[in-house]
Amino acid sequence: MAGVGGSNGGGARQRGAAIGAILERLDASARKFYLPGETVKGTIHADYFFGKPVDGGKVNVKLAKFDVGFNDFAEITGDTDASGTFEFEQKLPDAFAGQPLEQGDAFFKAEVKVTDGADHTETVTAMVPVAKDPIKILVVPEGGQLEILVEHLGGPGGSAANWRVILQGSGFGC
Repeated sequence: MAGVGGSNGGGARQRGAAIGAILERLDASARKFYLPGETVKGTIHADYFFGKPVDGGKVNVKLAKFDVGFNDFAEITGDTDASGTFEFEQKLPDAFAGQPLEQGDAFFKAEVKVTDGADHTETVTAMVPVAKDPIKILVVPEGGQLEILVEHLGGPGGSAANWRVILQGSGFGC
């Protein structure tokens, strides 16, 4: 049985739904991060291990943000269609708690469960970054030279970022 990034929900492996490419993409633009308040668009696809789609599978999507622990902010339910697909949209909260180990950025957890007609459940969990700013520029002195590291290159909504960095002066402390 195949499962992408998830855990087997138990039960007989021959009759269970394999969640192939579940959370196949959390957005059509294959986004690497979100900003607070943006809308997440998700596509879930469930197939049996032999390739047949899970038609009419019960889908439960829980989204949770993290501060001192995970707190659910949305639960979406529905059924897969004849091709084993379920799509959803959900607006993210306007505020997240930044995490020190993420340099002030945050994340949310997407837990997806699909249950087939034989009452077998598969679960997949993904952590999705939430940036506090659309562009992050870190300037670090290294070996007497200034190195500029750019992360999250892109604007809100996945748009291209137009930016320019100009360093002027002398004695940058390197």
